[in-house]
Amino acid sequence: MPAYVVAIFASRTTRSPLQSPTSGTLKRVIAKHDGVLQPAQRGTQGDEASHVITVPDMARATALAAALREIDGIETAYAKPAEELP
Repeated sequence: MPAYVVAIFASRTTRSPLQSPTSGTLKRVIAKHDGVLQPAQRGTQGDEASHVITVPDMARATALAAALREIDGIETAYAKPAEELP
């Protein structure tokens, strides 16, 4: 059953985290965990963007969330089971 990782990217600059110097690292970490990045959703304050990453299972979601938290420009990342997303 698929699971998800919600990642909150800081966007205090004009560049997207996916266009930053760490974007290659970000893309490699997502690919390593068989993740598929969904389009960004703006935060209510307008200063952060959240991304949902689909992965094949909860074990990979947990591992991916931990790996993402180590990357500069990511405020937080957490795993969610499929049934918890709207």
